[in-house]
Amino acid sequence: MNVDVFVVELPSADLRNAPEDELLFYLQTGLIANEINILTKYSLFARPKNPEHKVVDDAGFAASSFMCRLLSGKCFEAYKAIQLHGKLMRTYRDSFNASQKEQLSYIHSFFGKKANTVTTTRNKVAFHNDLDFLRAGIPTFLKEEGHLDYLTVEQGNTFFMTSENLLLHATYNSSELDDPKKAFEQILDEQLSIAAALLTVAFGICRVFYQRNFQPNPIKNEQRITLNAVSDLLDIQLPFFAVPLRKT
Repeated sequence: MNVDVFVVELPSADLRNAPEDELLFYLQTGLIANEINILTKYSLFARPKNPEHKVVDDAGFAASSFMCRLLSGKCFEAYKAIQLHGKLMRTYRDSFNASQKEQLSYIHSFFGKKANTVTTTRNKVAFHNDLDFLRAGIPTFLKEEGHLDYLTVEQGNTFFMTSENLLLHATYNSSELDDPKKAFEQILDEQLSIAAALLTVAFGICRVFYQRNFQPNPIKNEQRITLNAVSDLLDIQLPFFAVPLRKT
């Protein structure tokens, strides 16, 4: 499959003339959008496709969930940026299309809830492990049988699934579902959904910035590059296990 990339040249003179608050808003939005895009893709790449053994499935699931925990932090940062630039955001919203306005409303509604999965994940397990959050999962965790760890000669291939199971149970404990893995999957799905909404709004911010600060609009002079034989998103596999580097 081919992917078309449209190269947009932004003249330095127009960037220098753009109001500083708009320029910073645009650049910050682009940075966060890049990070959300990368983490979203890698969370999908890490999910095993037809795993050979349970250990491959377990390690892949954990890698995917870790990417999504980082993603929750970036989604939270994106929402804080929208709030920080609230006055400017309201003027930009007037030029959004219907889909971008709809997704912005969804974002405000999602983060407007006191308890939402993105904020909880970001605060409890994205960048540090909250002991009280983990402790709450201990009772159901200890009721489960058959905990497994996977040890290898190479430290880089060792995987502590028992620890991941505790995180699953802690997450399950904070949800209304009756199955730890289903609870975690629901959270991952919600995070991917809010990430997609934030990317839609980021693209809207980009287009409005171009319209307001460049004459002519640089999108009208975009150059197309075609990338050939690009893999399907769900066909790409990012394995956990790898032969270590050999010293030469």
